[in-house]
Amino acid sequence: MIKRIIPLLLFGILLSGCTVKESPPAVQPNTDTDVSNQVDEPERDTLYMLHVQPGHFQYVVDWLSDTEIIYVEQEEDTYAIKRFDRLTGKSHLIDREDSFINDVLVHPSKQSILIHMSDDSDAATVKVIALDGTVLHKLTIESKEISIEWNDIDENLLLLTAFHEDWSFDLFYYDGYEQEMTSIHLEDPFPKWLGTDQLLTLHQDEDGTLYAYDLRTNKMIDTGISDVVQFDTYFDSLLTMMPSDDQSVTVDVRDRDGEMLGKVEMPSISSFSGLVMPDFDWVSKNELVLKFPTVSGKLVEMTEPFHLVRVKEGEVKKLMEDVPEGPLHCSPSGHACLIGYEGENVIDLGKRELQKWLDQ
Repeated sequence: MIKRIIPLLLFGILLSGCTVKESPPAVQPNTDTDVSNQVDEPERDTLYMLHVQPGHFQYVVDWLSDTEIIYVEQEEDTYAIKRFDRLTGKSHLIDREDSFINDVLVHPSKQSILIHMSDDSDAATVKVIALDGTVLHKLTIESKEISIEWNDIDENLLLLTAFHEDWSFDLFYYDGYEQEMTSIHLEDPFPKWLGTDQLLTLHQDEDGTLYAYDLRTNKMIDTGISDVVQFDTYFDSLLTMMPSDDQSVTVDVRDRDGEMLGKVEMPSISSFSGLVMPDFDWVSKNELVLKFPTVSGKLVEMTEPFHLVRVKEGEVKKLMEDVPEGPLHCSPSGHACLIGYEGENVIDLGKRELQKWLDQ
């Protein structure tokens, strides 16, 4: 990765108002755990399927509530973002755009969504809207590719990494309150939020050392955590993955102050670029649902199934065996998860059943 910084031309910044973890032992999945009463199952008689036309359907986004799922489809020359309620079987329009919609993010508050659009290969438009369609923030950035980190706590805070044709990059912090875009100079193009005032950044050339960049003081702080190969954050919680030995890795969950909230050891899986973290999704600051490998090996060569487990406060509970491939998106209560490369299946974690909800 070329680390030099090239001045970035920002244009068309349009703003339409603002709205304003004692360390538990490493454990293995418990195959006898009953999870049927861990979360409340939505009251319902029938859960409807969404029937779409293959030529028009684009992709599934995420949950909006425990029964509503957001998706994108093309309608003539426009792109529509809709919410489908599995209780009623009805879809409702959230937003319609003339530009191609590259990606949509749902904020953890479930009160707003972020839309990444582009009309050409040299610029990206990022828009944050309320669920009624009201535009909260809109900005356009020159870039070949763009990476977006939306703050989990405050929907008015964004990190934007703009990549150029030579793969150099510029990193920006957008403050929706001040309606300002500020350039940040970090070697890592993919920092992550920790709370609302710190960014975590990984230095692979220093034995995987994790640093915290303070946005208030512009100072870099050594977290004391090293050997990190993958990390993620959610609100003010930190997940790190480190190698244990040749065939296993350790996944730790800590709070903002570094206190251990949970530790899990599991078989390691790798890709051409090194060790990789299996698909997972946060349910809360100290709870996540994770695809747990049963053996170690290379991801592209693995034939053994993955188990689906719940990791909470250091305890690992098996939810289901032999789950499909593809990313996970769990409902707000953690009762169900979308799974599959197109998000076409729902896993009912209470009943431990895989159900198809998308018909195309």
